[in-house]
Amino acid sequence: MDDTKLFECARPEFITRLNVTRIEDQGMLQVNLQTESQHLTLHGYEALADSVSDMLMAELIVISEVLNTGQEFGTIRIECWVDESYSVYWCDSANFEQT
Repeated sequence: MDDTKLFECARPEFITRLNVTRIEDQGMLQVNLQTESQHLTLHGYEALADSVSDMLMAELIVISEVLNTGQEFGTIRIECWVDESYSVYWCDSANFEQT
């Protein structure tokens, strides 16, 4: 597996804006995350929806593109550290911008 880090947010930098939009009848979600210096748009399904509350509470979030996994879908890994627990979620695509 090859990882490319797309986004990292650790306290004291917080997510300043998070929007979730359902963009297709089949249930695809679009999640927009923004910090003071970064903007990231994620696309995915149920696992992405499950990650939203952890992203809001996390001390550390790392979002990476993972290649050569053999997975057909879900190549974007979302890692969240909340209190002393670690969670990982997967989504289908990500677009990153420095602001």
